[in-house]
Amino acid sequence: MSAAGPATLAVGDLVRTPAGGLEMRTRVAVVPPAPARRGTPLAAALDTFARRSDSAAARAHAQLKRPLVREGSQHALGSLLAEARRNLARADLGLVRNASLRADLPAGSVTVARLREVEPAGSDLVRLTLTGVQVWSLLERVLAAGDGPEVHLAGGRVRYDPRAPAGRRVKEVTLADGRTVKPRESYTLATDDSTAHGAGGFTMLAARPTERVGLLDVEAAATYLRRLPQPVEVEASTAFRSTRR
Repeated sequence: MSAAGPATLAVGDLVRTPAGGLEMRTRVAVVPPAPARRGTPLAAALDTFARRSDSAAARAHAQLKRPLVREGSQHALGSLLAEARRNLARADLGLVRNASLRADLPAGSVTVARLREVEPAGSDLVRLTLTGVQVWSLLERVLAAGDGPEVHLAGGRVRYDPRAPAGRRVKEVTLADGRTVKPRESYTLATDDSTAHGAGGFTMLAARPTERVGLLDVEAAATYLRRLPQPVEVEASTAFRSTRR
């Protein structure tokens, strides 16, 4: 039996002991990297897989009317991706960290290859269940820097005071259906597994159990875009509203 890893192979040997029983002995074997030999069935299979993968990555899933660029802390690109997560995970809220978005999305055909440039980490989409208190704690972390939210949120509206002390800036949180987030009630959040395990300083999520949705972040975005009226138009996020405006 074996489990593959980068440049190593975990091997389990089932051996018979001198007493006549069976014993499992494990070891780690180093596997030197080597290309498949040309002309072999393995090389042919790998070539076929690569061609199909490239073709799938280049397939257009939607048409974007205008480019989505990362301007300011709240923009249409982040709004789109947060809503894609919420929609595909069937969650109350969707969240994407601004720091995880590495490229703009140009107008025209939207392909998986282009979405991978935007979200190169290729993280699994997960769903968490949080209490209202935990939702507020998460949002206070989002607003802690004082120069605007560092995430995009879908499915909710947050009223906050940017001049209030850190930890006391959130004033009200409501869901898209009009419900107010209450301390003892439970709510579902869709995000990537890196954020769910504490990336970006979101350590308050790390102890929460996660449920895998079965999609990567880019797959969720592609699927959601495909369902929208074409060509797709997206507005900048209005999830965070300052009380000072």
